[in-house]
Amino acid sequence: MMSVMAGMVFAASAFGSEYFKVMAPPTSLFLDDEISKESGEINDNTIAGQFVGTINANGGDGPFTFTLVEGEGDTDNSLFEIRGDSLYTAAYIDYETHTEALSIRVQADNGTDVQAFPISMPITDLQEGDFGGQGNEILVNTPTTNSQTNSAIARDANGNFVIVWQDRGFAIYAQRYDAQAKPIGGSIRVSNLNIGAELPDVAMADDGSFVVVWQGESQDGDGTAIAGKMFSNEAVAGTEFVVNSTIAGSQTNPKVAMNATGAFAVTWEGAGGADPDGVYVRTYSADGTPSGLQVPVNTTTADVQSDPNVAIDDNGNFVVVWTSQDQVDPASLGDIYFRSFASNLTGGTETLVNITTSNDQSLPDIAMDGNGAFIVVWQSEGQDGSLSGVYMQQFTNAGVAQGMEDVLVNSQTTGNQSAPSVSVNNNGGFAVAYTGINGTDNNNREIRVRRFLNGTAGADIEVNKIRPAQQRFPDIVINENGNFVICWESSNNGNYAIYAQRFYSNTAPTDISLDNTNIADGSMAGAPVGVFSTTDADAGDKFGYALVAGDGDTDNASFSIQANQLVLATTVDMATKASYSIRVRGLDALGASFDKAFTITVVEGGAIPVIATNNGVSLTQGGTVTISQDVLAVTDEDNTAEEITYTLVTLPANGTVQKDGTALEANGTFTQADINNGLITYVHDNTATTTDAFGFTVNDGQGGAVAETTFAITIGAASGAPTANAGADQTIADEDGDGMVDVVLDGSASTDDGTIASYAWIENESDTLATEVNPTVSLAVGVHTIALVVTDDEGMMASDTVVITVSAAGAPTANAGDDQTVTDEDGDGMADVVLDGSASTDDGNIASYAWIENESDTLATEVNPTVSLAVGVHTIALVVTDDEGMMASDTVIVTINEAGGENTAPVVSVNEGLNLAQQGDTVTITSEQLEVTDAESAPEAIIYTLTVVPTQGTLQRDGTDLAANGTFTQKDIDDGLIRYANSASSEASDSFSFTATDGGITTEETSFAITISVVTAIGDDIDNKLITVYPNPSQQVMFVKMDKQTHGDIRVKVSNSMGQLLKSVQLDAQNSAQHPIDISNLSKGTYFVRIEADNQTIIKKLIKE
Repeated sequence: MMSVMAGMVFAASAFGSEYFKVMAPPTSLFLDDEISKESGEINDNTIAGQFVGTINANGGDGPFTFTLVEGEGDTDNSLFEIRGDSLYTAAYIDYETHTEALSIRVQADNGTDVQAFPISMPITDLQEGDFGGQGNEILVNTPTTNSQTNSAIARDANGNFVIVWQDRGFAIYAQRYDAQAKPIGGSIRVSNLNIGAELPDVAMADDGSFVVVWQGESQDGDGTAIAGKMFSNEAVAGTEFVVNSTIAGSQTNPKVAMNATGAFAVTWEGAGGADPDGVYVRTYSADGTPSGLQVPVNTTTADVQSDPNVAIDDNGNFVVVWTSQDQVDPASLGDIYFRSFASNLTGGTETLVNITTSNDQSLPDIAMDGNGAFIVVWQSEGQDGSLSGVYMQQFTNAGVAQGMEDVLVNSQTTGNQSAPSVSVNNNGGFAVAYTGINGTDNNNREIRVRRFLNGTAGADIEVNKIRPAQQRFPDIVINENGNFVICWESSNNGNYAIYAQRFYSNTAPTDISLDNTNIADGSMAGAPVGVFSTTDADAGDKFGYALVAGDGDTDNASFSIQANQLVLATTVDMATKASYSIRVRGLDALGASFDKAFTITVVEGGAIPVIATNNGVSLTQGGTVTISQDVLAVTDEDNTAEEITYTLVTLPANGTVQKDGTALEANGTFTQADINNGLITYVHDNTATTTDAFGFTVNDGQGGAVAETTFAITIGAASGAPTANAGADQTIADEDGDGMVDVVLDGSASTDDGTIASYAWIENESDTLATEVNPTVSLAVGVHTIALVVTDDEGMMASDTVVITVSAAGAPTANAGDDQTVTDEDGDGMADVVLDGSASTDDGNIASYAWIENESDTLATEVNPTVSLAVGVHTIALVVTDDEGMMASDTVIVTINEAGGENTAPVVSVNEGLNLAQQGDTVTITSEQLEVTDAESAPEAIIYTLTVVPTQGTLQRDGTDLAANGTFTQKDIDDGLIRYANSASSEASDSFSFTATDGGITTEETSFAITISVVTAIGDDIDNKLITVYPNPSQQVMFVKMDKQTHGDIRVKVSNSMGQLLKSVQLDAQNSAQHPIDISNLSKGTYFVRIEADNQTIIKKLIKE
């Protein structure tokens, strides 16, 4: 008989009743973690073999097996492949040759139900340009407690560069980098005084020496003044000096330029002589000696001259540009002027730069090559048909304009394009960076750049890929090869930080090669032909390959390209066709390409290589194994072992294949002779994995080939590895306000079956803070994720992390309010929700609120905003900033349920309790021991409230004790964050009580039981040394022998390392050694045997083999 109830199928028979859960299919599939910057999209110019995203199921009972299948939406299946739950490209993705969106059909199979769904991926069109971003964006500033603004950048002849910026605390900092953007040392405090130091600029000579200038208060005793400091190429600082020779009044907004040999000029605006609002300049030799006093730049002194900038050539001649108010037409507001100076300070006439003089022109920048030719850029109001645009004009070294019109730089003309920066090299190249708008929202800013070569404009591209609301005020520097670096300030949650991004100059490929153009007669579809490679001047570039139309494309349909390998798509027969013609395009990462035709010749069908042995290998975690001819061998009657070549097509995921100790990359090769000579090994990366594999093809060099084949690897758990415990997370306040706090780290709970030989506390993956078990370290204000790495006396390692939060003195407290569940009553997929940050507090005033989802999407900036949210679960962060620039955050979970569905109550589906091996243990509570489920709610939306706390220990979330009414989620349990820590009392039991809610319905109060095996001190009645568990290690049975008579029966309990009781037997104390205890059903591993007699307990460790 069979019946169905609440998703369970019950089957009754003569042997009893069993039930089987009905496995529900998913309702849809989606991708996350895409390589594109926007969710659900894929970038143009993505080459084959790149990770696209993780396939996820909405609803249903997993785990699922995913495959590409035919049916609705399968249009582009051939462009992709699935590895586990990961989607990869199998071909080059080119916006120009595909539709604007790609579509695949994916089947999800959970073993009982199969469903298939289409997944659509819009292609983000990238302009095929002559330059592209290199590496990730760089966070420059190390002070993080305040806003960091007003960055500037300079470089030397070797590509090393320096970035300066202003800390909101009114200090100037600098950070040096080498040509690969690796920091050279730490950040440098440039300014000596903390009084109004702001608006820094920097310039650098070819040898790497540099000068920084800024405006500061009390520098010259009267208002603001211009200060400077020189540094050697080893960052040895000189003495801080005052630039302006006129002391009276205020001098502001300095800019500096330095030529190749180190001579420099500084310009600024302010008071000086008879002009209270003019532009001035002062020049210096390479050793910092001034050439004289300050020199007035503008000869027209009416109204206001401002926004100066300066550039200098290799001979010391220089040009200053500025904005002059009302000089052309009182109705035109501002116009751009320049004035040239010889190295002896002889000045030319001031010259109008902009051709169009209507409206307002402002914020000019200037760049000059070594011979004195220069470029001026500026922003102009209304000239491009919208709010403001960026324009430029080129000049010879004689100051003659090279155009009759202002040249528009920005390609997008809606909204504001502003604050340009320009840099030029000596090879006819220059680049302009500016602040643009993000899409159509004029309130959101982004950084854009456009490169020019010999007057020809390149692509206008977005610089920043991280997208908080405001990116602004870029500065740019270019080298002789056309590579450049841009820095800017980026706002997220109210504070600004300084970021930088490198760009490289791209050249198109110049040739394509195919390492084999013969195919054996009789070869079938799937046989590899050869591997493509590309000739390109750009080191480290990545390439994709595609069969394209054009001369020589006659037989393209008979082949396919997988990654960089040409693969046969048909069976060849020399009698009917002796050769094939194909046309292939090789494309670099920016879409620059080279096309070439190849002839594939069918040769006499000698012996085809045969895989004679493919047995796979086994090894322990973190181990190394030799791949010998006993486990992998290919034979060929016509070829020697040296001629049989393997190509590594798919790399192992959790280790490396090595040839003579060197790791092989994708498409790396080795021969059968290398295998026979013991040169090929697999090295596991020590992750907790049980399987791995790699894929290979084989070619005999005479047209014979073997299609891609998988070599399997089995990984067993390492024995005797230590366990690292970095202690509980800590939050500590900087009470004295000096920005640093001493923190005691605690690794004493780390364990090993032998001896822990060393401890290492590491931050940022490489910075070792300490090497003791309980060190005291000094940490700056901020959040520190510190890893503890322990190594035992056998060289085995383990790690754990601890998060130390050092809060600034007087920092605010954020409170995002209670979690909410709301129903979409009108069925439009959206619901309005009122968020509540009114409980946030500060010892001063909270200056701003920011409600943020997905780390960067700002939903609102009020204390109690109403926001519209889609059906689903939303984790929203509230970030508050006080009037001192200090920040705090809190999160709230808002669940939007679909309309028409009645909210069902959450159910305590699992409540198995917990067993501790002994008092004092700390054990993780898993979903196998405690789980609350709800049909409408995700695990993160199911919230437990601790109504009764444990009395013999504490319940912890991620290492922090939970008090009464403390909360945690089901996801916290699923993620292993909830632990019970016993206080080492003598009580044999404990418990806590809780309720659980989905935001709408709350369960009744429920108790969770905890059983503790109490270990008392060894007394006279039971001596630990007189009790033996044998054999140890054991395979099938074990015995307990007591050499001293006891006064009662013995209870023997066997538990695993998690404290779960697996076996309990009672023995006669007088005859215990005569009674075997069956352990044959236990898995291999380490267990704890607890022997209880006369109200005392002894614990022995048992190894099961």
